[in-house]
Amino acid sequence: MIIKFPYGKGFLEADLPEERLEVVESRPMRGIRDPKGAIGEALRNPIGTEALGRLIKGGDRALILVPDITRACPSREILPPLLEELGERGVGQVRIMVANGLHKPLSEREIAELVGEEVSEEVEVTNHDAADDDRLANLGKKTSYGTPVVVSREVMESDLVIGLGLIEPHFFAGYSGGRKIILPGVAGAEAIFSNHGFGMIEHPSARCGVLDGNPVHEDMMEFLSFTRLHFVVNVAINRGGELAGVFGGGPVEAHAEGVRLLDRFVRVGVRGRGDVVIVTNGGYPLDRDVYQAVKGMATAETVVREGGVIVVAA
Repeated sequence: MIIKFPYGKGFLEADLPEERLEVVESRPMRGIRDPKGAIGEALRNPIGTEALGRLIKGGDRALILVPDITRACPSREILPPLLEELGERGVGQVRIMVANGLHKPLSEREIAELVGEEVSEEVEVTNHDAADDDRLANLGKKTSYGTPVVVSREVMESDLVIGLGLIEPHFFAGYSGGRKIILPGVAGAEAIFSNHGFGMIEHPSARCGVLDGNPVHEDMMEFLSFTRLHFVVNVAINRGGELAGVFGGGPVEAHAEGVRLLDRFVRVGVRGRGDVVIVTNGGYPLDRDVYQAVKGMATAETVVREGGVIVVAA
């Protein structure tokens, strides 16, 4: 049986014995017919907060946080209607910050790829630098997990902070999106090391699809409560990269609604654990560096037997 594995911008094919094979994959999600209309609706009728237009005061300085190029978040699709809405509501200044966490800063070419050439030419786009103390604000607080609340100074000094995000299963935070745009996205290096430390990640609840009792998630939520994130536009995408869900509104409420939708498609059963599990990292951009390949390994680990073999192509 020929199986096609997402790999880079294409696929790898493997001819595998059908009688011993089980293919484990998420359920198909239908793409949204009018993505721009869905984004506009999410801005005007959000979850858990007022419409974006009502949060804006004339002359406000707005900061939009976007995930970096290791995420498949369709920022270049979300930004134009969002910027249009901000412009119509009289925002004084708009800047975009790439929430790199500890990942490398993006080049000009990568920024144009991420946000779209037109947006990159019209709006100032900067990289977050988790190690630049001059660009960080230390709030002098720690979470109950001991994580110091150090975050981008620009986040704390902006009148309106909007975060974009892709909601998908995350191998130790439970799900991506929501609060992750702040920690690790625009947090200081020490805060990220604390939240991503082995003592947090080794907890049995720090795993895919688990939020309740997950210390990594709970630490992120507590960190968020000390900082500033007024509105999020979180999305879910299908296997073809099409928008399959748009969730605008409060960072907690909108994210939770997106997780509820995604759970219906990504939680699947298996007949049993495999002797050999073959996996990729989901294709581009998820497999663009070695560091990200651990996510494929962590996914395979959930369905391989003790002493079994994982084969990762990334």
